[in-house]
Amino acid sequence: MSGTELLNIRKILPGVHCQCKQFGASVDTVVIGFHGWTGDEHSLVPIANGIKLPNSLWIFPRAPYKAQAIPKGYSWFGELPESREDLLLAVELIRKIIDSARSKFGETIKIYFLGFSQGATLSVAAALMMENRIKRVVSIAGFLNQSKMDRFKISNIRSSKLSFLILHGSNDKMIPVIKSTELKEILKKSGHNVSQVIHEAGHKLPVTYFDQIRIFLDQ
Repeated sequence: MSGTELLNIRKILPGVHCQCKQFGASVDTVVIGFHGWTGDEHSLVPIANGIKLPNSLWIFPRAPYKAQAIPKGYSWFGELPESREDLLLAVELIRKIIDSARSKFGETIKIYFLGFSQGATLSVAAALMMENRIKRVVSIAGFLNQSKMDRFKISNIRSSKLSFLILHGSNDKMIPVIKSTELKEILKKSGHNVSQVIHEAGHKLPVTYFDQIRIFLDQ
């Protein structure tokens, strides 16, 4: 039985496209993966296949907007988010997926986020906005600075401690690695558990990330 059938994603979220991968006969962990700008619901599936986290269900939703300025791919925002309201539209879709997972597997199910680039920024922002519902977040080549947090009205005061794994390529020309370092300092200041690992890579998802992601999610 596929993850899509398990969760009835299309019934609960009409028009939303998802890919799902399940590893093991039972599910005690749900990982929601957010692709980057111009990606789609297939973009991060290789991470799930490479990690094969035991007893996990991976859900990869497609972002709701066509990417701007190019003829392919999707974006989590119609344009760059300018306000908290823009961000809340994406967060509401995430909340529905979480509610669906908890309805199927129970309130004690572990919910983790994983995102790449624009999807990494969304995963961190959404986790901070609903931190009592999320346990761990993997941010790959993400960017979220204090000015964006102020614009989106994301509180820097935690009510529960989250764990973050921040991965970035030292040769990333699209999003400089300093962006992840800024994010690390913001999260540490808030009292969260934060690990940052820098690989010799560009703006991509090398297999060298897989072992660290597996260890982080399996703790």
